[in-house]
Amino acid sequence: MEQPKIAIILPTLNEEEAIGKLIEEMPIKQLEQEGYLVTLVIADNNSTDQTRTIAKQHNATVIIEPRRGKGFAVEAGLKSVTADYIFILDADYTYPPAHIPEMLELLKNNHAVIGTRLKALMVTARSP
Repeated sequence: MEQPKIAIILPTLNEEEAIGKLIEEMPIKQLEQEGYLVTLVIADNNSTDQTRTIAKQHNATVIIEPRRGKGFAVEAGLKSVTADYIFILDADYTYPPAHIPEMLELLKNNHAVIGTRLKALMVTARSP
């Protein structure tokens, strides 16, 4: 049986202040211990700061999307991965990555899970 794959995509634009902390807090080791193959992709929107350098120092895969806009960065990130489960997080530490394992459990029985900044609210969508 093939190892299930998780891709975590972080669209970035000049996120040098938060990207290192965000990557360090990714539960990658925990997910790997649970049997997943995890890929972390930084979909960079042509940052002019040290975002890409910091991400590479943290062993993240960095792709560059020259077209400006978060949507283009997300699209580039999605096109670069093949995974059973995909997580997309803002790179400014808006959402702590510690919730990824909890969301993964919800994804096993639902088509999509959307996190929110509102406390105690998580939205799920069941598969048809």
